[in-house]
Amino acid sequence: MRMHKQARAAAQVSFEALPPDIASKLRQAVRRIRSIIWMRGLLAVVAAAAIAILAIMAVDAMVMIYASGIRWAMWSCGVAAVAATAFHMLARPLSKPFTPARIAAMIERNHPELEERLSTVVELISQPGTAAEGSSQLLDVLTGDAVRDVMHVSPAREFTTRTVKPKLVVAAAALGLIALLFAIWPQSMSRLVLRAVLPSAQVDNLYADNLSVSPGDAYVLEGEPLAFELAIEGGYPQQAFLRTQAAGADGEVVERMRQTSSEKGEGEEIRYYRHFMPEVAGSFRYRVACGSALTRFYDITAVPVPAYTNLVITCDYPAYTGVGVRTNEAGAMAVEAVAGSRIGVAIKTQRPLSSALILADGEREGVPAADGAVAWTFDLGEETAGLWSVRLHDAHGFTNAPAFHPVRIVKDMPPTIELVAPEKLAFTLPPYGELPIAYVVKDDFGIAAAELRVGAGYAPLERARDVALSPAGSGVWRGDDAIALSTLAVGGAGKVRVQLAVRDNLPEALGGPQEAFSAVIEITLDRTAESLAAQLLAEQYEKIAKTADAVTTALEEALREAQAGLAEIDRQADEPAVRRLGASLAAIVKAEGLIREMVGAAGEGMFESLVPEMRRLLQGTVEPAHAQADVAMLSNPAERRPEVVKLIAVLEGAVAAAQELEEDVAERKAAAEEASEMADMADRQEALAEQAEQETMTPEQMEAWRKEQEALKDEFEQKTEDPAAPKPLEAAKKQAEELAGAIDQLKQEQERLRETVAKLDDPAAAEKARAELEQGTPEMPQDASPEARAEAMQEGIAKRAEALQDQVSEMAEPFNALGEAFEELTKPISTPLDQASSSMDQAQKEAEEAAGQMEKPAPQEGNPEPKPDLDAAGEKMEDAAENMETASQALDKAGEAMDALSDKLEQMAQEAAKAAQEAMESAMDAAQEAQKAPPQEGEAPPGETPPQPQPGAPQPPQPGAMQPAAEQAKKAAEQMKSLAEQLAQQAGLPVPGPPMPGQPEPGEPVPGAPPKGKPSDSPQPGGEQGEGGMLGVPADWFKTHGDMSPEALSDALESVPAEYRELVKAYFTELSKEAK
Repeated sequence: MRMHKQARAAAQVSFEALPPDIASKLRQAVRRIRSIIWMRGLLAVVAAAAIAILAIMAVDAMVMIYASGIRWAMWSCGVAAVAATAFHMLARPLSKPFTPARIAAMIERNHPELEERLSTVVELISQPGTAAEGSSQLLDVLTGDAVRDVMHVSPAREFTTRTVKPKLVVAAAALGLIALLFAIWPQSMSRLVLRAVLPSAQVDNLYADNLSVSPGDAYVLEGEPLAFELAIEGGYPQQAFLRTQAAGADGEVVERMRQTSSEKGEGEEIRYYRHFMPEVAGSFRYRVACGSALTRFYDITAVPVPAYTNLVITCDYPAYTGVGVRTNEAGAMAVEAVAGSRIGVAIKTQRPLSSALILADGEREGVPAADGAVAWTFDLGEETAGLWSVRLHDAHGFTNAPAFHPVRIVKDMPPTIELVAPEKLAFTLPPYGELPIAYVVKDDFGIAAAELRVGAGYAPLERARDVALSPAGSGVWRGDDAIALSTLAVGGAGKVRVQLAVRDNLPEALGGPQEAFSAVIEITLDRTAESLAAQLLAEQYEKIAKTADAVTTALEEALREAQAGLAEIDRQADEPAVRRLGASLAAIVKAEGLIREMVGAAGEGMFESLVPEMRRLLQGTVEPAHAQADVAMLSNPAERRPEVVKLIAVLEGAVAAAQELEEDVAERKAAAEEASEMADMADRQEALAEQAEQETMTPEQMEAWRKEQEALKDEFEQKTEDPAAPKPLEAAKKQAEELAGAIDQLKQEQERLRETVAKLDDPAAAEKARAELEQGTPEMPQDASPEARAEAMQEGIAKRAEALQDQVSEMAEPFNALGEAFEELTKPISTPLDQASSSMDQAQKEAEEAAGQMEKPAPQEGNPEPKPDLDAAGEKMEDAAENMETASQALDKAGEAMDALSDKLEQMAQEAAKAAQEAMESAMDAAQEAQKAPPQEGEAPPGETPPQPQPGAPQPPQPGAMQPAAEQAKKAAEQMKSLAEQLAQQAGLPVPGPPMPGQPEPGEPVPGAPPKGKPSDSPQPGGEQGEGGMLGVPADWFKTHGDMSPEALSDALESVPAEYRELVKAYFTELSKEAK
């Protein structure tokens, strides 16, 4: 390249050095030569290109080309041929330098007559060094001759275009052929030329003119079906093929299209083909081939179905509901909320889409939210209720499938209130009595108020005071209250009606609040009526006593039938005996059912403390009798008699236990009546105290009050002169004594059995020992060995020891349950009881081990008849007897501790009775003094005489005059309540405890309700009642010394069994007195 540039530069310099005439001619010759080279080269290139196009079109027309690579290869060949022609015919000739010497030599070849003068002069002049070496005259002469010669030279004649003509002819022929083909088949030639020049062009081949393809280029939803249709006009082969190529795939899938129909067109027959694709899985391209016809590739672009993800529906409930914002769970499409809720719908789309929320009142455009989401909000009301849906559409016009979901307004339901207790709706009670009630309230969102309504006689019911509610689950509240009849303003009416009412918190703007009412309870006030506690006691006693009597009757019948069966066996009449045993079994089953019924009836009432005794009757005697009756009936006739004897023994014990239970029920009823009567007097005393607290009382009213107080005092003194109630802990002490006696008896039997077994090894005493063992086991076969009899007797002792240990443990449980807070009270009793339980447990284990030692060992090699180890058994029996002795002594010690505590409690009861009497006397004295007090109303100014009442006129009321009497009456009521509760505890009756932690007091606002107005000034008696709560306990009654607060004591008392709770209260009350 560099040499070429240097040659061109040298040639330029030499042209400038030549004479002007020579240089001008030579330059004209150069331009002529270059123009001829350009014309010849361009014509050659055009000809080559035309020929290449014709060749490619010919191959394309004659051959079915499927692969685009072949088209690219032919195009490359054509481009290479054109490039080679351009190189040889243009680039290469033009790249050679056109020097003056070369042009001069080319001219002299056509003019020999110049005798090379022109070339010689050009060479000499163009090379200055050479010219300097020669003769200047000779050079001038030669130059002049050359100038004259060159003037006769014509570049046009010297360099003609005859070499251009062949190229022109070839190019014209090729182009003419193309033009002729275009003139004949313009459409086909256009397609062939485009396919030849642009291999990437997607056009049909030459023969695809009469193929009409559907759908062509299209956008299709993923997963949707797609049908390909082809219409062919002309004489094409019968078969047509669909060629598909998935995106990114190399090869094509060829499938034959099915001909569906044909018809006669204007010229030739038209055939129709179809191919069905059930599902478009992704983008692809396709073309159709039929014979030599091949269409271009059509693009099928698969787009996802317009859809959304992460749908979130939120319901912002109105503030009054207290619900807040709720989010629908996954898959929950229904919109359900109360009217006025703010509903939010948010979605995320998979690709850019237009979206709208369709509601009953129209469409709403979405608002862009965070994270690319689209959101809508609307207020739930009648106009928006119905159906909702989200409509999506993309740039191609595709939309999502319509899916409509409900929009429902959930009605705020009115509340409901149901009386759980009492079950009856009509009562006859004394005016000073109380009526405990329990109720359940339900509402979907919340309660604003709950109140007690009262009406005297049949007057309209009016609000008296609020009542308390405690949450008991979602949308459920429970409450307990006690209606103190003495606090109801009934104006001396003989009948009062009460009802509970609740209101929900539905705002007035939405039609609220909504109310609900309980059933009306009608109470007849009668001073001679028994208290509700006494009425319930009578009802429960009647049921329990009747059932207990039925149990005894059934067991006596079972015993008679068993005895009759034994008589039949003795008469060798087995079949009648079995019938008798079946009747005995039926009576036992009946007794079992009655006892279970009795346990259920006594489980929550006055006789709850007898439930353990009822269960012992069932599990300790009746159920074993049932099992023994089964054994007796299923035994072989020869072995039946011993089993029937056992059954009779068990039934005799069951009858005795049932009769004892009847006696205990009667005793419990008498003690309960005593406690109930004392509670009634305490309620009457409290009613008198409340009456005395009235702002004003006339002297006549004061006198009537004093007389009633005096009558109550006389009745109380008569009642407390000789109390019929047993001493405190009398039942527990009696049980401890009975258990100690039973353990002593069992210990003696154990020692006797040990002595009897020891005699078996003494030949002189062995016969007597065997007789004693036979006498102790009459139910065993006559051929039973003495060791087997001793083992059976020892097993019986072990079972009885286990039963006694269970009873001792059961007796210790209430004292152990009191916990560390009452250790000072319970330790003297619980410690020996625990020791007795542990000793009996050890005795039972040793008795079982002794029975195991007397079991006959299995034969061994060298000792075919091994004997039991009676010495080891005797040692275990001795150990068992010693533990029984320890247990008996521990029970005696526990009984002594119970005696001491019982005396203390009895003294406390006497002091409470005395304090109550003194308080009542003080109240009467205060009332008498109040009557003597001068009137305070109508007082005259200083210096004037106050007006005197007329004779016979009613005395004016005296405000506050009875306040001292009211205070003394209250003290008397508290002491009487204390005494009544002690009597209830001694009788084993359930007594009330303090309010449960977290339980609102009556009159407090309903939990979760909005603030209400000023609370009622009416009294708020009651509160949550404890088990069988008939005897109210003032909240400040609990006063303890030391660091224990009343609240801590109240919490601790929750773990105390009901039958011992009042004992603990009384104990700590006494401690508080001592601390003062």
